[in-house]
Amino acid sequence: MLKSGLQIRGARAVLNWSAKELANAADLASKTINRLEVKEDLHNSSVRTLSAIQGALELAGIEFIEAADGAPGIIIRSAQTD
Repeated sequence: MLKSGLQIRGARAVLNWSAKELANAADLASKTINRLEVKEDLHNSSVRTLSAIQGALELAGIEFIEAADGAPGIIIRSAQTD
């Protein structure tokens, strides 16, 4: 589950995507991506927006996890294919 702006930044870095590339993949404005990436906690963010970001990143091979200590993280998987 997507919980932190750090997960978004980390996932983009792993994929070598710009904020604009993620915004295009999620059908959002790049300023929305930039705004969310600086937030430590995303629980007050729009469910639709977070779902769009998470869906785009998951299609690219990112899995969102929670570590044993409760910290949000990511795992790199193979990108899904049709």
